[in-house]
Amino acid sequence: MQGKVKVTKNSSLSNTWNALKASIFFALILLSNLYGLKSFTDGFLLRREVLNSTSSCSNPPLNISQWNETSECWAPKLFSKAVIVVIDALRYDFLIPSNDSFYYHNALNTPYETSVSHPEHSVLLQFLADAPTTTSQRLKGLTTGSLPTFIDIGSNFAGTNVDEDNLLYQWKSLGKDIVLLGDDTWDALYHEFLNQTYSRPAFSFNVPDLHGVDRKVNRYLFDYIENAPWDILIAHYLGVDHVGHRLGPNHPTMTEKLKEMDECIKKMMDLIDDDTLLLVMGDHGMDSKGNHGGDSFDELNSALWMYSKRPAFKPFKPFGEGRFSKQVDLVPTLSLILGNAIPYGSLGTLIPEPFYFHGAKFLHDCMELNMAQINRFIQSYENEAENEYGSVAKPIVHTDNEYLDLFIKRYTSSQHIFGYFKSIWAEFSLLPMLTGFVTLVVGGLSLALLMNDTNATNNASDLLAITLKKIFLFSVPFLFLGTLIPTHYLMSLFTLVPNITILLELYRKVSFEFIFTIPSLHSLLALGLAILHVCSFGSNSFTIWEDQLTHYFCITFGFLMICKSFTNRDLRLTLDSSFWSILFIILQFLTSYITNCREEQGFFCTSTYVSTPENTLRSLITLSVSTLTSILLPYIFKNYLESVLKVTLSKRKQVILHIFEFLSSVFWIVQHILANNSSLEFKYGRMLVYIANIFLIGILTCLLWQISLFSVHINRDQKSGNGEVLIAVVEYYFIFALFSSLLLFLQRPLGKLSLISCLVQIFILLRIENSQSSPGVTFMSILLSILGLSHFFTTGNQAVISSLDWNFAFIHSTSAENQIINGILMFLHTLGGPIITCLSLPLFAAKPYTTKKVFFRYFLLLCSSFLLYYLSIAASTVFFAGFFRRHLMVWKIFAPRFMLNSILLFTQQLIIIIMCLWNSLFSFS
Repeated sequence: MQGKVKVTKNSSLSNTWNALKASIFFALILLSNLYGLKSFTDGFLLRREVLNSTSSCSNPPLNISQWNETSECWAPKLFSKAVIVVIDALRYDFLIPSNDSFYYHNALNTPYETSVSHPEHSVLLQFLADAPTTTSQRLKGLTTGSLPTFIDIGSNFAGTNVDEDNLLYQWKSLGKDIVLLGDDTWDALYHEFLNQTYSRPAFSFNVPDLHGVDRKVNRYLFDYIENAPWDILIAHYLGVDHVGHRLGPNHPTMTEKLKEMDECIKKMMDLIDDDTLLLVMGDHGMDSKGNHGGDSFDELNSALWMYSKRPAFKPFKPFGEGRFSKQVDLVPTLSLILGNAIPYGSLGTLIPEPFYFHGAKFLHDCMELNMAQINRFIQSYENEAENEYGSVAKPIVHTDNEYLDLFIKRYTSSQHIFGYFKSIWAEFSLLPMLTGFVTLVVGGLSLALLMNDTNATNNASDLLAITLKKIFLFSVPFLFLGTLIPTHYLMSLFTLVPNITILLELYRKVSFEFIFTIPSLHSLLALGLAILHVCSFGSNSFTIWEDQLTHYFCITFGFLMICKSFTNRDLRLTLDSSFWSILFIILQFLTSYITNCREEQGFFCTSTYVSTPENTLRSLITLSVSTLTSILLPYIFKNYLESVLKVTLSKRKQVILHIFEFLSSVFWIVQHILANNSSLEFKYGRMLVYIANIFLIGILTCLLWQISLFSVHINRDQKSGNGEVLIAVVEYYFIFALFSSLLLFLQRPLGKLSLISCLVQIFILLRIENSQSSPGVTFMSILLSILGLSHFFTTGNQAVISSLDWNFAFIHSTSAENQIINGILMFLHTLGGPIITCLSLPLFAAKPYTTKKVFFRYFLLLCSSFLLYYLSIAASTVFFAGFFRRHLMVWKIFAPRFMLNSILLFTQQLIIIIMCLWNSLFSFS
């Protein structure tokens, strides 16, 4: 008897060790794939080179003799001080009177009315931003006059000091006092230049707070204008942006906020003196849903209004009315107005109105300075003494018309230069892009071999040690080649080593009998649909409409399941499988009506995800249905476990699930009440934070407790040959239910309905999988992958930056004390659909009366097949992003889709690595 126990223990330890080694080998494949993805990213998303040169008053690019003795710097200054007011996300049409009924019209009227009635005192322009339309990148453009690259968007959430010449550096070098009130992004970028005694930066990413930052600005602003020692006073309001993010632009709260801004502008107009210039501008606009980050016209089109108490502007009629000015044009304009040198890397062009007021010759001379500065930058950047734009010409002119003609020529030339640099700063490095793509393809082949291996666990376990040794041995020569081959070439080639080594070892070990096995018809059809999806990313139209494409695929899979059910000889089983397949199709059809349209879909798509004042009744119905289904969800879990798996969910676990669903429902009911009543929100807004924290702390505590106590229960049963079977799958389901509750909480009511539908569809698939109508691993894993993507879209997301809902980053707090938590919550909200389907994989393997070895082998097979699909999409989006790198829509369509799939692949691989290691330890304990 003792010998038998000892053998059993040794066998258990051996199985655990084999499973652990197999999991590590599997993780090695996945990590190699991520390394390939990084290689492509390094080649595709490059940063532009930043010059360290700075301009100075002592070294002008062009000497204008009549100004040498009369000006402190390059040109005579027109104003001594400036109040710069940034109203975040101020779209140009918010300032223009209109007869329509939109809430964002006819509320902020002062700039337009003043410009029409007193054109010599003010000028209003459309202020065109460059993508990406995020605050940090726009502030860099507004202060340096240059173009941040696409990859710089990541720094919008972790601002770092600007390391190139900029307006604040120039002002500080002249001894000017710069005071900041509002958005702390300025402080993150330009801390060393600000007067820390008087500056009052405010946390900028608490999106649910509609009034806090604006109130802080107003608390100091008006008193500072009259009394504080400053030369440049920057006030950055965030209320308009936050209203847009939270409620959309067409909401009564937007009217209130714009009227508040209008009153602030009027007060500033009264307080400034004759030698102070007032500038009011937006850093970017917002789309119809209140979001920004992309490059749609509404996101790019902000406003610039300049005002002076004394006459200081003259309309420039050659350019017409309502004209555009690029945001980078503010840099040379404000530099010469305030009498400082233009920052060295600025590509902006003068806004003519303030200079034309002093005559055509003055405008021409200032433009000559501007053009000379641009030419100096070109020569430095391209390391050439001459360039294709030549040197600054100095023809002798006499009449105003001749001065104006020359100004327009220079202006046009500068626009061409701007376009030229905008194109060359999109250079790509082809070698790392190519090696990254090849690495992903090789990684996919490795997963395919592992997936078709009938002895995957043992083979993967056996290959771990030898594979690691060979990777190390093959890597050694690269250390010595470093002196002969350039580093960037060497690193690109080294990217291929791990995955090629793994593929060769699998090729040597795995049996290829599967090649001669004919797959079932439904598996072949599933593979065909998968190939269609993978190839669809070569079309911008299919990529734009991917949300509808995934719905069609899921519904097609549903019909294939109906067809599969008729292959059963048992009529009852056929009818049962057909019923659940039809229900799957109905749920998919209903959730397809939850849409959050992207700009390119135009009038062919109507957004239903975002609530507006016009559909208050629909919002109430949605909230009611969401609350009801949320309360019913624990019963759905209980019913499935009892009816299909013949196991019981304990009363304690049922109560825990009901408590969390109740808290979730209370949170969203309170949120709905407060969102439609600003006075109640101001008084009881903290209540939402308290409820959210109670929920989050409670569910995380339960999850950690359940995971720490987890073990696969063993029971002896006569039906099993060895007596050990996996019967207690309740733990898996309960942990899955807790994770699901967390993800449901982090969704708006319509998004919550979508994820509840996803959960029910997963239970339907589990019913079919546990019946005799199971269509097989390939079919199920592909369907689960597409199902997760379809619910990514129906939870309010698109493959565009502007669809991100930042409210969920601050659902638990109104501060940024822990940005890691903020990021995790945002991450879970955005990827809720794909995460739920990934977490469900153990449920498909944990069947009643399944031996432990079979469970782990089947789980590894499911994971390989599931990830192979995502890896195929990753390889496809990588290939087409690289292939269309010069396509007009690369940054609008192909690059964002590649970035989305990179995040999805990283997420799914991380979750699966954790689950594999966890199951290898507990499944055999």
